Amino acid sequence: MVNGVSHRRSAATLAMALAAACTAWAPRSAPAQVATLHGASGGPAARDTTTARQHMTSALRALVEAQDAWFGNHERYGRALRRSGTGGVTVQPETGVTLELMYVTGRGWTGRATHRALPGRSCVVFVGQVPDSRMPVTRRDSARPSRERTPVCDA
Repeated sequence: MVNGVSHRRSAATLAMALAAACTAWAPRSAPAQVATLHGASGGPAARDTTTARQHMTSALRALVEAQDAWFGNHERYGRALRRSGTGGVTVQPETGVTLELMYVTGRGWTGRATHRALPGRSCVVFVGQVPDSRMPVTRRDSARPSRERTPVCDA
């Protein structure tokens, strides 16, 4: 005992203070890609540009609706994608479409859709509060969505 305080107690207090200081100063890395979901297999994928682009935008609109439902039930956006079942945001993209959640926080998210018939092209969308540095851009044209919930695609 030193000055009425046991060494054990002062060591515990010091450890808690150090942990708090390290947490406050630790760099906060942005989340990496969160989830990827490939469209159903078995059916023929769209082969023409217009249909493939429609499938990508439809998949992103469905993802917006599914994330809204998830948020309504969990008070945060989902980080996992599923075609069915539980444990993630449920969405069923068309054959040939791949959906990606690229950035998700409790307040916002970004997503990308690609189609195997359109290599190098993509469509993107965002919902909620997303910092400029995390705003999605399309792969070929680097187009950014100008409005929340509205997909934008490469030409």
